[in-house]
Amino acid sequence: MDCTGLMRKLFADSQTANSITCARTKTEAIINNVIGPHTVAEVVKSLNDISCIGIATDASNHGAQKLFPIIIQYFDWKAGGIQTKMLALDSTPNETSETYRHI
Repeated sequence: MDCTGLMRKLFADSQTANSITCARTKTEAIINNVIGPHTVAEVVKSLNDISCIGIATDASNHGAQKLFPIIIQYFDWKAGGIQTKMLALDSTPNETSETYRHI
């Protein structure tokens, strides 16, 4: 959400950059609908020339939520060696203390 301050500094002479505000909802929408899909598409595109990858997943508790990251690791000589990327970070619905209270 600090990107608006950075944009104002980078493009100080731009009226548009100085008038942009970015609260939590807008920032979340930009990340989920623009940056996230673009990043995953770039990772998938970079895997076209890779013949072997490793995939890892695990469960982790974050507060009352259970999180499941999906990590891939591969060697890409063009990118400078071993690459580690997170493709997804899903959470299990109903993994809250309220769920277990009713059992």
